[in-house]
Amino acid sequence: MASSRERRIDALVLFALLALTAAAYWPGLAGGYLYDDMPNIVDNTRVHLHTLAPEALLSASFSSHAGPLMRPISMASFALDYYFFGPAPYAFKVTNLAVHLLNGLLIFWLTTLVLRGYRRYRPDDLTDTGARWL
Repeated sequence: MASSRERRIDALVLFALLALTAAAYWPGLAGGYLYDDMPNIVDNTRVHLHTLAPEALLSASFSSHAGPLMRPISMASFALDYYFFGPAPYAFKVTNLAVHLLNGLLIFWLTTLVLRGYRRYRPDDLTDTGARWL
């Protein structure tokens, strides 16, 4: 079990990382579409949803030809953004930032669990300083 001091440090580090990430990407939220946004969002009429019918969402999800897996989660996200917020790039960029921040939270949480588990079984091999560097 983590001490309250460790939890406070973890929360502070997590908050700082999330704030720095958001601050780094914030200026770009006001910009337009870039790079592969044109073929994947602007020119891809299958993500321009006007209904949330399952067949329309499924069609949009598999409308990309970028790689063998076709990026169905990304394409579904684009379709839902288009349905709820229209074609303006701002909503797409905010969703993208939110997804990346959420993934950062998950990675931080998993890393914290792994390091705490390792420290519990091998306390002499891993100091607090060493854990922070990992």
